[in-house]
Amino acid sequence: LRELRQSSLGATPQGLLQRLEEETKMTSYIVTQKLPREIDQRQKEVDVLSMVATEPTLTRSNLDLLQAKIQVLTSEVNELVEKHLATSNPADDKLAPFRQQAAIIARKKDAIAEQFSELKAQHNKLLEEINTVTEQLRLAGGQQGVLRGEEFKRYVTKLRARSSIYKR
Repeated sequence: LRELRQSSLGATPQGLLQRLEEETKMTSYIVTQKLPREIDQRQKEVDVLSMVATEPTLTRSNLDLLQAKIQVLTSEVNELVEKHLATSNPADDKLAPFRQQAAIIARKKDAIAEQFSELKAQHNKLLEEINTVTEQLRLAGGQQGVLRGEEFKRYVTKLRARSSIYKR
C-alpha cells in the first residue's frame, strides 16, 4: 500500500492512464505475437526431439548413405539457386527493400519486447530487494522509512535547533 502511495505521488490521472495504456499495448503484443511464436518454436523442437527419440539407431553404413544423399541434394540446390539467379533480374524485384525493412523492424520489435521483459523482471526483483531492506531497517531501527517532503523539512529544522544548542 505504501509503495502504491509513493508511486502515485506527483502522478496525474492522464499520466497514469497513458502508462497503463502503454503497458496494455506491450502486454497484448507479447501475448498475441511473441508468446505464440515461442510456443510454436518450442513445439517444433519437441516434435524434432520426439522424432529423433523414436528413430532406430544409425549404423556407419546408414550414415554414409545419408551423407551421400546430402551431398547430392546440396549440389542440386546449388544448381537451382544458380539458375534462379541467372534468370531473375534483381531490378525486377521492387519489393525486396521493403521486405528487408519489414524484417529488420520485426527483429527490432522482438528485441525490444525481450528487453522490456528482462527490464520488467529486473525492476520487480529490485522492488523486492528494496522492500526486504526497508523491512529489515524498520525492524532494526524502528524508523518508518525514508523521510519525504514536510517530514524531512521538520527533521532538518530539528537538527538545526540541536546543532545550535550544541554549539553554545
